[in-house]
Amino acid sequence: PATANTIGKVANGIDDTPVTTTASSAIGAKIPVVVVPAMHESMYDHPAVIENIEKLKSMGVGVVSPRMEEAKAKIPDVDTIVDYVLGVLGPKDLDGQHFVVSAGPTRGWIDRVRFISNPSTGKMGIALVHELLLRGATVTLVLGPTSQIPPAQATVVNVTTSDEMMDAVLKALSEKKTHCFISTAAVLDYVPSKKEDSKLASGKSSLVVELIPTKKIIEEARKQHEDLFIVGFKVESGISEKELEKRARAKIDAGICNLVIANDEQKKGVAFESDTNEVLIVGPGKSVVQIP
Repeated sequence: PATANTIGKVANGIDDTPVTTTASSAIGAKIPVVVVPAMHESMYDHPAVIENIEKLKSMGVGVVSPRMEEAKAKIPDVDTIVDYVLGVLGPKDLDGQHFVVSAGPTRGWIDRVRFISNPSTGKMGIALVHELLLRGATVTLVLGPTSQIPPAQATVVNVTTSDEMMDAVLKALSEKKTHCFISTAAVLDYVPSKKEDSKLASGKSSLVVELIPTKKIIEEARKQHEDLFIVGFKVESGISEKELEKRARAKIDAGICNLVIANDEQKKGVAFESDTNEVLIVGPGKSVVQIP
């Protein structure tokens, strides 16, 4: 953890400890340096400390933002630091490019405590965000309700419903020049036609809920951004690979997606709540890649 004292010394070329001498030597030798500030919040907010941190950044030194808790700028967790360092050492082939990624499920509310959803965890989207960051891209992640922890370096927008995800994605695409939209989210195709303002009474013999279709986020994104590269994800159930490819290719032929990643949730270790996957990557023309 870099204290205000250490940051000040490194920023101003003062080399009177093994740490500051090592850092100064590395900066002069063009070796990547990453600083992880940790101190009281009042010190972190001091104008001189702020100026020194900006001076380090101008020298090309990476600065991992601390966690602000209990009036302290605390050192981030190990995974955040490791991800940042791997990004510094990565290939940087996506440097300067911005991606918008949607991930996780959405909810359709029946009343104040009940909803319909699906088993999506958002693992796929979050894994892709990690990879994009390691390769130098900046990422806006629009994330549905999940217990998965997203990368600290991504700009995360948390949403719950399909409408919220639609609004957040379109806003993210409009706010910053985006090179690619990756739509991994398992957005509900149908939601309840209305949400009751209070909890529905239990104990009834039956309950009928009318479901209405939702708008497709990738279709709305295409309408507003004709030149955007869009990667769609499509999950099917119990169909042949030929049919899976056919259904995936329909989105490409319609001009909605540039690539479609398709899988069959009936296969073992595939799709929802799994740490493994097996997909078809379907592109323009006859291009198909199968990845186990």
